[in-house]
Amino acid sequence: MRYVTLTIPLLDPPGMFELEIKSDDITLATVIVNTTKSGRISADGKWKTLVEKITPIPESDDKPFNYISVAIHDPRYLLGEFTRGGREGTIVLKEITLHKKFPFPDTPETLFESQPKEDNTELELVRYWRLSHGDLPFRRDEPRGTYYFSGGLGWRGGYIPYTNLSKFHYIYIKARNVSAKGCGCFYVELKHESDQLLGEKTAVHMPADQKWRIYEIPIPAHIRYTFNYIAISDPFAEFELGSLLLSPNEITGDFGTIEKIAYSPREHKPLECTYRPCPTTAADLKSPGQ
Repeated sequence: MRYVTLTIPLLDPPGMFELEIKSDDITLATVIVNTTKSGRISADGKWKTLVEKITPIPESDDKPFNYISVAIHDPRYLLGEFTRGGREGTIVLKEITLHKKFPFPDTPETLFESQPKEDNTELELVRYWRLSHGDLPFRRDEPRGTYYFSGGLGWRGGYIPYTNLSKFHYIYIKARNVSAKGCGCFYVELKHESDQLLGEKTAVHMPADQKWRIYEIPIPAHIRYTFNYIAISDPFAEFELGSLLLSPNEITGDFGTIEKIAYSPREHKPLECTYRPCPTTAADLKSPGQ
């Protein structure tokens, strides 16, 4: 299947939500549905049918589709495209249909697109991430779409759809320290199966003020491996994670302070979150491995 059609009320207020096509808890394909897009109007003028192209992950060749869900993430805790569109009100769906080919051959496909498709769009990974591996305690705040991790030794990871990292230059992490005991620190790992793609674990240092912050990690241009796994490990204290955004460009907009984490495998030191968890200067915040 390569297309999905959704029939919605024509006169409903503008909205935005996600449609997730799954095999049990594995997301095979996902679509961000913007109800303001053009669609085919029904004969009675009450309904509009939207057409969205889907790109199933490679596992869809073997995993049977048996589950569908509608997801609404709180945009206050996310970045990029997820912060736009409101996500308020009631979602009404009359019909959902999967298609092998474009369902309206008598109509140009471009009429159903709100803007030209680009290959360099942002990719929010939190909506795909299923933390099924490891022993680090965590919980998911479903209404807000965030993850809460306990402090201590351990790790937690999970697969995401296969992604070509050469299309992206940055990964942005939105997180905040929630411990009442002081500062926080955790490691993030981007992997191809068990292979590290950033050279070493990357330490993210968080001040003690419990404010949401955005951390920018550059992705080296030489990486050509397929990216399919994210892991969090050994947090110094409890923290909350809201977003994992891949972007081809530096993000701009009213997102607050963005802390830049310098990438260099030689700067990353083992057990950094244990022996120096607290950033002490602005320079430390921007380059915690130095």
